Amino acid sequence: HKAAMLRQASLAARRAAGRGIASFASGRQAAVISAMVRKPVKVDFEGGAGSARVAPSLLKPKHGRSLSCSASSGDDMGHMEPPEAFELLQTEGWKFVDVRTEEEFAAGHVEDSVNIPVFFFSDAGMTPNTKFVEQLRAAVPDKTTKLIMGCKIGQRSMMAGQLALNDQYDEVHNMTGGMIRWAESGLPIQQ
Repeated sequence: HKAAMLRQASLAARRAAGRGIASFASGRQAAVISAMVRKPVKVDFEGGAGSARVAPSLLKPKHGRSLSCSASSGDDMGHMEPPEAFELLQTEGWKFVDVRTEEEFAAGHVEDSVNIPVFFFSDAGMTPNTKFVEQLRAAVPDKTTKLIMGCKIGQRSMMAGQLALNDQYDEVHNMTGGMIRWAESGLPIQQ
């Protein structure tokens, strides 16, 4: 049972390690993003055959589940699927931060979420929101609040999560698959 959990955690870590935070940007945008975000945590794989050095907190069951890749400790960002995010948002101390544009947010969002775009779209392409951290501090002043970051597919929210961690928020999680996977999971969307 523990070996199966380790394999699943290893696969999730490999998928996350294969996607760079700034991989969707190029040129000047990538330089701006790199300046805003610390380098992503590296995951080392060793021993082959499904063994990996993974934080022990990733192997602890949460909320009666056999596997949770959402544990976050120190300055490591956790990752979770939308059903787990939905379940946790029903409890006290959790806040969903939707980092999509205002237009995307208006089209449908998680109930009681706060909208702080990490990027703005324009004819010139994506422009980073240089006031993101300032706006996050204003919207969620208590840094012990557990944050779940979400966007359309999970890329922008990963970057936003790193910004929140850099600003000393205690616990930050990226919702894997973003609002697309949230909708595919049949979870409620507020218009």
